[in-house]
Amino acid sequence: LEPLFRPQTGNLADRLASLSDDRARVREAFRAILSRVPDRDELQAGVEYLRGHPGSGGTSQFLWALVSGAEFQVNH
Repeated sequence: LEPLFRPQTGNLADRLASLSDDRARVREAFRAILSRVPDRDELQAGVEYLRGHPGSGGTSQFLWALVSGAEFQVNH
């Protein structure tokens, strides 16, 4: 499934790559995957992760983490 989270024209990973800052990327990922905004701690953790893992590989892993989490599996 990981290839689904690699940037391709128009997909979520591509949209995130076009955003100018990591805070916006985290917010958009939460909205798209979990249908909500991240709380303060989630936002901070997401930003720290993306800053520590720049580029499409980090974004792909971040999206994978959201989809593989219990919240997504139970609620969506």
